[in-house]
Amino acid sequence: MRPVTRRLRVRAAFGILPRMRPPLAPGLLLASPDLNDPHFRRAVVLLVQHDAEGAFGFNVNLRLDLTVRLICEDVGLKWPESPSPQVFYGGPVAPQQGFVLHGRSDRLPEAEPIGDALAFTTARAALEAWTARPEAPWRLILGYAGWGPGQLDAELARGGWVPAPLDPETLFATPAEELWEATFARIGVRDLARLDTSSAHVH
Repeated sequence: MRPVTRRLRVRAAFGILPRMRPPLAPGLLLASPDLNDPHFRRAVVLLVQHDAEGAFGFNVNLRLDLTVRLICEDVGLKWPESPSPQVFYGGPVAPQQGFVLHGRSDRLPEAEPIGDALAFTTARAALEAWTARPEAPWRLILGYAGWGPGQLDAELARGGWVPAPLDPETLFATPAEELWEATFARIGVRDLARLDTSSAHVH
């Protein structure tokens, strides 16, 4: 931990600490309707980390024209005859890196927790486990979204994103193409035309 500077100690003594945005992870970020970045158009980002060092997460609703079956075949695994789910585009960083998003109770190898209910792993053994449980509502995600220190906070201040609480059951149960609008509706925004993106509030 860094030592507290004298100036900060004085400011703290008078109750005038600098304002800091509370961490938003784990949680969701909804792309504002006028965010036209092709990597995040109508995106729902599962935010995994958000602190002084930066932030990172995964798009969880943008599908690729690629199936889990094909990915398994590429690494020498056989997908069963049941239908194969599609792969998701996690973001523009490391687009060749795969991540399996799943429930913490699934106890997959080398899993990193996301709050109390979710986790992700990059272990090949996760794909092996999935071939034995093709009905599992997991998601294979390629790439991730990353922000440097303060970058996400600046984008939030400009209204580029709207934070929303994470509901793991809704995340897996809602069809990907409906998740963006459904999550806005869940936080009370049903008419997106009324969303004030300059401050990410409804007016």
